[in-house]
Amino acid sequence: MNIRNQRICAWTGPVLCVVFFVGFWAIAKWMPPPDPNAGPEQIAAIYRQHTTAIRIGQIIGMTAIGFLAIWAAAIAAQMRRIEGPNPVLAYAQLALAAISCLVFIFPMFYWEVAAYRPERDPAQLWLLNDLGWLPFVMNVYTGVPWVLTIGWAILSDTRERPVFPRWAGYYCVWLAAIFLPANLAVFIKHGPFAWNGLVVFWLPITFFGTFLLVFSWLLLRAINDQAAEERLAQSSMPPSQRTAGAW
Repeated sequence: MNIRNQRICAWTGPVLCVVFFVGFWAIAKWMPPPDPNAGPEQIAAIYRQHTTAIRIGQIIGMTAIGFLAIWAAAIAAQMRRIEGPNPVLAYAQLALAAISCLVFIFPMFYWEVAAYRPERDPAQLWLLNDLGWLPFVMNVYTGVPWVLTIGWAILSDTRERPVFPRWAGYYCVWLAAIFLPANLAVFIKHGPFAWNGLVVFWLPITFFGTFLLVFSWLLLRAINDQAAEERLAQSSMPPSQRTAGAW
C-alpha cells in the first residue's frame, strides 16, 4: 500500500518541530514573547533592533508549519484504520489541522509586516505586534477540536490491538484542557494568563511540541503494525491473488 509515504509524512512531525523552534526561538528570539504591557516605543525598538532576525525567523517558522497538514495526513490514514470506510473523524482531523496551519501562519505574517517597515509610527508597530500575538496564543478554536477529534477516534477503537494505545486518547483530552485557558489572554496583561504567561504561552507551546514528537513516535509504530498486517494478509493469499494484488 502506501506505507513508505506514510512514514515520510510521519517524520515531518519531528522535523517541523525542530525547524519551527529554530526559527521562532533561536533566530527571531520570540521566546519569551514581548511584554503585553510594553508601550509603542518599546515594541518599536524590538522591531528596529532585530529586523533581519525577525524576518528570517518567521520565514523559517512559517515554512515549517506548512508541513503540519502533511503530518496530519499520516494521522488521518491511521484514523481511517480505526473508523473503516466512512472515516468522518479522520476527515475532520485533517481539515482542522489544515486550518490550524493558517492560524499559526497569519500571526507570523503580521510580525513580518511590522519588520518589513520598522520605520513606521511606533503605534502602528504596536498594533501589528498585538495582531500577531493575540491570535497566535489564542489558537484554541481549531487546536482544541483538533486534538479532541484525534482523542475521540482513539478512545472509540475497539480493535483487539488498537491502532494507537488508549492512553494516547486521554493524552489528547488533557492537551485540550491545557490549550483552552489561552482564551483568557484577551482580558489579561499580567501574570500566568497574559500572552507571555505560564498558562497561556509556555505550557501550550511546550506541549504542542511534545504532541508532535509523541504522536510522530506513535504514528511510526502504528504504520509498522499496518505493514506487518499487510504482509501477513498477503502471505496467506493464494499465489494468483498475490499477483493480482501487486497490480
